[in-house]
Amino acid sequence: MNSAQLPFISFPIILTILVFFIMIMIPFFIAIKELLRPEDDIPLYIDMFYSKDPMYFGNSFKSIIQNTVERLDSPPPSSIIRLSKKERVEILDSTSLPANSKTKHMLYVKGSFHLHEKAVALKEVYVKGETRLERKSRVRSVYCEKNIHLSYGCEVFRWVCSEKNITANTGNRLGRNVSCNGTLELHSRCRFQSAFALPVVTGESSPNMDFEYPPELYAKREVKWFIHNKFLSINCADTDDWDTGEGRSKLEKQWDFNKRCISLYPGSIVDYNFVARKDLLIRKNCTVYGSYKSYKSIFIEKAAIIFGDIFAEGDIKIDDDCIVMGNVFSQSRVFIGNNVHISKPGTIKSIIGKKFVELGKNTVIYGYVLSEGEGIVK
Repeated sequence: MNSAQLPFISFPIILTILVFFIMIMIPFFIAIKELLRPEDDIPLYIDMFYSKDPMYFGNSFKSIIQNTVERLDSPPPSSIIRLSKKERVEILDSTSLPANSKTKHMLYVKGSFHLHEKAVALKEVYVKGETRLERKSRVRSVYCEKNIHLSYGCEVFRWVCSEKNITANTGNRLGRNVSCNGTLELHSRCRFQSAFALPVVTGESSPNMDFEYPPELYAKREVKWFIHNKFLSINCADTDDWDTGEGRSKLEKQWDFNKRCISLYPGSIVDYNFVARKDLLIRKNCTVYGSYKSYKSIFIEKAAIIFGDIFAEGDIKIDDDCIVMGNVFSQSRVFIGNNVHISKPGTIKSIIGKKFVELGKNTVIYGYVLSEGEGIVK
């Protein structure tokens, strides 16, 4: 066969086949290289000590102020700094905005700050001294190095943060975040989305801050896990002891398994964790050394003590005079009664109600209170 009879193969076809072959082989080249010289065999680093900064908004604002205004040797009465955009900041020794007045610039106050009745600060305020907001005054955001006092009906549009203590009187709207390093005192009808303090206290009268926790709250106990399903069967993850008739009998003496909910008999003392697929009721004066979870709702009656965490897909309602040492988390709503203690000094825990959180009077919480909806003090 002469060359004139050979099939003609154009250059573009040859190039297409070559490129296609190279693209198919590239993953194999990378895999072979990794086998010969491993470079991706080191585990991904995870910082196990990372924790969320509860005062993120305030600390971020403070960092900006320190890197701009406080670096100026002799700052003029009015300066320009950059946040998300350029902002004008007024630098004052101390100030008192008169009633019904309005300021449109950011304020940096070296002394005390006093916002009189129905006055409005439309921008952020940084205060090195004491801060006082009078009746029905409004402010965008405020950071204070000392104490903050909010009178009746004040409104914070975004956040309020203090390095010491915050007192919010009746009917305050505290924006997306209220936090401090000291005591956060919230009175009735205060509204917020997230709060943090050590501790958060509520009520018209000061709660008993000298409350003595039972000594056993400081002891660590090993607990077991049990799952209660719709067929009333018990499964233990740690030991086979509870699969025997004796273990099952003991459990049924402590719990009332009825059609509507599962309830722990009044005054019971239990030392295991529990997962329920029905509503869960912990009756009054019970002591629980463990964590409880329900796929529906959890109701805790008066004077119960819970050493662990509480999780529910539905509502969580904690009655008066209870003690909960762990976290409280609901995918729906959380209702906290009067004289309730959450956690203890030196231990940070969270109350999280995805839709709504209500706090009773004279309640003490060491840590966070969070809601995507709204938090309110009744």
